[in-house]
Amino acid sequence: MQGFISETGRLPEADRRAIAEVMTPALLDTIAGAPLLGWLPFSVNLACTRALAMQLGPERTHAYFRTLLLRTSETPLLHGFVRSALRATFGNPAFSLPWLGKGWELLFRDCGRMTEVKRTNQTDGMFELHGLPAEALIDRHWVDSVASAVSGLAELLDHEATVFVSDVDLRSGTAIFSGTWRARTGARAR
Repeated sequence: MQGFISETGRLPEADRRAIAEVMTPALLDTIAGAPLLGWLPFSVNLACTRALAMQLGPERTHAYFRTLLLRTSETPLLHGFVRSALRATFGNPAFSLPWLGKGWELLFRDCGRMTEVKRTNQTDGMFELHGLPAEALIDRHWVDSVASAVSGLAELLDHEATVFVSDVDLRSGTAIFSGTWRARTGARAR
């Protein structure tokens, strides 16, 4: 969550102030006091995501979470994992879907499991989060932030991706995501 706070610090001052007004001092203290590799309750992530999404709107929130994931992939915690996954998938997003679940477990605790649902061909596929806390699904802010972040992963593979939430089942705590990807124009060969 320190990455979230750091990335929020890059926003224009008016946005930072509006987001800070929604986030309680206790919430900010919880984040500031967390150890670098410590786990925070999911409710902290959810509150931060909602505060940000309500201020920035859908397009800017999408860009924010794509960028946050790309910056997070370069942190000491994830850098080695991301590089290993890139080598194992040969730069092909279709092969990266099974790795999403492994990465999920590094970032979230007690917040469901991510699994590949299907890969229809080399340019699209589906994955799901199941066992999510109900509060993650009452509005679209949090699940949309997941779709935005995952779409950013394709950039690491020199691809462009569109990832969206295709279904949410509040009763079972499940969100299903669909995505399509294609090589960026002028992408370098890996």
